[in-house]
Amino acid sequence: MIETGFGDMARYSVLRRAGRMLKQDVARLSGELSSGQVADKPRHLSGDLARLSGLKRAVEQASVHQRTAESGSLFLGAQQSVIHDLLELSQKRFQDLIVLEQSGLVPAVPVSIDAMAQGFSEIVGKLNISVAGRTVFAGVASHQPALAGAAQMLDALVSSLPPGLNATDLANYVSDWFLPSGGFDTAGYSGGQPIPEQFELGQGVVGNLGVTAQEPAIRKTLSAFATGAVLSRDVFAGDLQSQQEVLEKAGQMLADSSLPLTDLSARIGIEEEKHARATSRAIAEKSAMSIALSALREADPYETATRLEQAMIQLDTVYMLTARLSRLSLVEYLR
Repeated sequence: MIETGFGDMARYSVLRRAGRMLKQDVARLSGELSSGQVADKPRHLSGDLARLSGLKRAVEQASVHQRTAESGSLFLGAQQSVIHDLLELSQKRFQDLIVLEQSGLVPAVPVSIDAMAQGFSEIVGKLNISVAGRTVFAGVASHQPALAGAAQMLDALVSSLPPGLNATDLANYVSDWFLPSGGFDTAGYSGGQPIPEQFELGQGVVGNLGVTAQEPAIRKTLSAFATGAVLSRDVFAGDLQSQQEVLEKAGQMLADSSLPLTDLSARIGIEEEKHARATSRAIAEKSAMSIALSALREADPYETATRLEQAMIQLDTVYMLTARLSRLSLVEYLR
């Protein structure tokens, strides 16, 4: 109740101040009721914001782990797909060369040479694949191709061949050319060092994306195809017997590359599983922390509705008193 001893201006001032505060309460409580979250978090938490900050950090960290794991999964999936294609193509060419060897059909030699040259070009193209703007087999130099072009690589290889080689010498030379510190490292591989960082995936788990086109298994596969492909550059031109011997050795090299490729695929598969688990874990953690964060900021709907109703009743009372005071003041003035 407003005391009768107050002057009219004092009464108006008190009512205006009360009305303004009640309007703010109504607006705040209406917002809380519609959003389901408290507006004044420090007051709701009695000033203890440490838990709120901790949950926010946990949600942000889980989001980072999720993005890192998903990006790594995309990268590893592309690598796995390429290794699978290399295995498939190697096995197909090996079977073709076995048929050639068993048939003894010399006229089929040029066809096999073309197939090996085409296969070499195909696997070089696959190893230069990029995902989201990153070349997946180029290591830290992911902004550029992992390998020089197939034709460029064969040119460098053929131009380095010493004279007087027989079929066995040629196969050995090509194999050595693809070994570490051989011609491949200077004239074939154009990527960088393996990615050294291990990426934090959460719960102490780290991811590794260190596979490049310099992997021994990939070197073996490239050398096997290149052994047959150099014949397309007029090596042993007209000497079908020597060419057939080289193709037989290339076939054996393809067979020898199969197991290392399978092992490499398994290594990548382990990383894929690790990243997939990390993605699922990060999503679950983010969901749990988000729910906890929401609960911490949640406004009790029943309590909020009750307080809103009380505030509206009080505001109506202020309006009624203001109107009554205005009418009484007018009567006094007319007297």
